[in-house]
Amino acid sequence: MTEFGDNVTLSAISWDLALLVFVATVLFILGLSGGRRAVIPFLLALYIARTAAEFSENFPQIQLPNFAEAAVFVVMTGAITWLLSGSALTEFLRFSTRGLSAWWQILIAAILGAGLFGALFFPLIPKDAAVFSILINRFVLASPFPFLWTLAPVAFLFFLRAEEQN
Repeated sequence: MTEFGDNVTLSAISWDLALLVFVATVLFILGLSGGRRAVIPFLLALYIARTAAEFSENFPQIQLPNFAEAAVFVVMTGAITWLLSGSALTEFLRFSTRGLSAWWQILIAAILGAGLFGALFFPLIPKDAAVFSILINRFVLASPFPFLWTLAPVAFLFFLRAEEQN
């Protein structure tokens, strides 16, 4: 076991994979502290922010920097999440036992949210400005994965709803 630990270094993780792990970790902590009421607004915000970012490129009279779409996406995701979650700070700081009992749901939602973030955010980065790792290219950006990452959170929420009704 020590050989495995000796060979693993954080410097070997690519920036794009580290970003997805960061997003998944933040979503997991947010889910533990606020439950579904904290995670679902983020997932909805991703869909809305991507649409808003797409519209930001439709202003030919305004000269926007290369990363304008990506910046609009990140800012809109944060703002919409905050607006949809109501009292965001209270939800974030609240630590509920109900959230702890559903840790596996929160973990899956966090992973799906990070994948959705990657599938919607990475294509907004100019191709000449970023080099993506093989793992991200293969499992996030290559067809049909963007569609699957977009569909998976919705399907998971339907699954949770059906399980909740039983």
